[in-house]
Amino acid sequence: MKRIMALVLAIIMILGCISTILFATASAKESTFTDVMGTVSEWANVYIEKMVDRGILDGIGGGKFNPEGLLTREQFAKVLVLGIPKEDKGITSEFSDVVSGSWYEEFVKKAVSTGIMKGYSKEEFGVSDSIKRCDMALGIARLDKTDEELKTYADKIPATVEDRDTIPDYAKGAMGYCYEKGIFSGDEKGNFKPFDNTTRAQIAKVICVYLENAEKEITSEITEEITSEITEEITSEPSDEITFEPTSEVSEEKEEKPSRPLITGDFIQPGLSASWSQTRWNNHFDELLEAGIDTFIIQWIAETPNGVLTTAYYPAELSGYRRI
Repeated sequence: MKRIMALVLAIIMILGCISTILFATASAKESTFTDVMGTVSEWANVYIEKMVDRGILDGIGGGKFNPEGLLTREQFAKVLVLGIPKEDKGITSEFSDVVSGSWYEEFVKKAVSTGIMKGYSKEEFGVSDSIKRCDMALGIARLDKTDEELKTYADKIPATVEDRDTIPDYAKGAMGYCYEKGIFSGDEKGNFKPFDNTTRAQIAKVICVYLENAEKEITSEITEEITSEITEEITSEPSDEITFEPTSEVSEEKEEKPSRPLITGDFIQPGLSASWSQTRWNNHFDELLEAGIDTFIIQWIAETPNGVLTTAYYPAELSGYRRI
């Protein structure tokens, strides 16, 4: 029963951590900027605030955000790299229009090396050009799928989208994927406008919706995995019946054991420290095992400046134990 309770607590704790890590700001608040509320971009305020809170987007100075301003290709690279870090695939690039030492150089290199963006050619990235909606969709979709996998989503665009035939072939699968995932649905008339430029307000919403979808998927996967473990524990739970073996005499000689604190309850959050040695961790776990607790839930602390995981404090190598 202790293990089942521990697994239930694990679900609660893990889901709480995911919500905290992915979305520190859960609800709308008054705008940080003077040019959002009371304008045509007021609908995007909640998305803008979330992205600013996470350091993915920022204002342009003077208390303004410029929500209707156009997003350039290098700015889009920054948003993708900061918002959704991906594994480096080692794709190299040498673009003549990417200025060495510029604020965007590393963002462009990272976006290309992870495979989520490409240049117009091997020599030109398209610095300072506004990002088209079809190319924005392609960058978002590549976070989850390869170009080959995206081809299967080309038929996901419904016939009600009047300008579906204007979408370029290379982006049809990406726009179909984004539509199916609810990342965007077109304008008020249902048009995708693939060659329109992307505004700063629009990218704030797109990234927010993408991250919300990711949170739901991760939550579902973790819940399913731990629920499976709980079900297995319940079906294999041994009988709680206790039997006593009477003894005729009690030995006066008692084995001396080191003094341990009395530990009760189904959940223990030990006083963790990033500086604990391997020996100290093993000794601590041995004490808990001796107290009869064989399942441990450890709340780890992560440093995520600008939404990028840099440091996680957790006992990395504990021989004989496994993580839930």
